[in-house]
Amino acid sequence: MSLTNDFNALRDKALPDVWSTLSKIQHTLGWSEKELLECMKLSKRTYLALKNRKAAPSVYAVNELVSEVGLSIELIVTGKIDYLALQAHSRGDIFYVPSRYTNAAFSRRRTSINVIEYIEKLLGWNAKKRILDHFQLKEAVFADPDGHINFLFPSDLCEYLMRSGYSSSIFPIMGAYSI
Repeated sequence: MSLTNDFNALRDKALPDVWSTLSKIQHTLGWSEKELLECMKLSKRTYLALKNRKAAPSVYAVNELVSEVGLSIELIVTGKIDYLALQAHSRGDIFYVPSRYTNAAFSRRRTSINVIEYIEKLLGWNAKKRILDHFQLKEAVFADPDGHINFLFPSDLCEYLMRSGYSSSIFPIMGAYSI
């Protein structure tokens, strides 16, 4: 399934929430409406027409925003954004970790680092960046192998890979790569 089809399927399920999410992103980042439209490469006329018809923006416009702020399209459509992480990253805090992965963080980051390195080796740096953007994490977070992270991160990462169409047979290979 292509990126466009995935976005359209998700968007159609959550259509009313897309504009709400975009508005929350705009307010979190302290952007004016004009700045949001510039980021999404939308004219004021197109923006108003889409909003009035309650039609979601194009995948192109959302992808422009995603590229700028470091989120995934899925997060935009579902609205499951950690706005504190978004705000911290927009201020340049590349070490900020969303609370989901800092609360009860009793695991070391070593396993996560190796899994992410394997993903880069298998899928390329661009795929790794997209995955980290989906979890609202920056690569700098994984510079310290002795840092702590909740075990939910590697678990969520494996679940994300399965939802993305990868077979569970990849997991033993990822584990072996860690060694």
